Amino acid sequence: MTLDEVTALAAWMTWKCAVAHIPFGGGKGGVICDPSKMSKREIEALTRRYIAEIVDAIGPRRTSPLPTSTRTNRSWRG
Repeated sequence: MTLDEVTALAAWMTWKCAVAHIPFGGGKGGVICDPSKMSKREIEALTRRYIAEIVDAIGPRRTSPLPTSTRTNRSWRG
């Protein structure tokens, strides 16, 4: 996924929420990696670190990070 694609997804989500009168923005973020080349432990460590870095920006009155359709179905939870 490129920066342009992330920017487009954020803009699209902003418009969808505005049209539906849902009080959420369209922020997007991510990590560049190839999860097919990572172990479950590496994916878990990456996920935990990512959340640790954005923890001040997420919450019930802020935003909720949700996966996009391009997210891998592989789960480190097992």
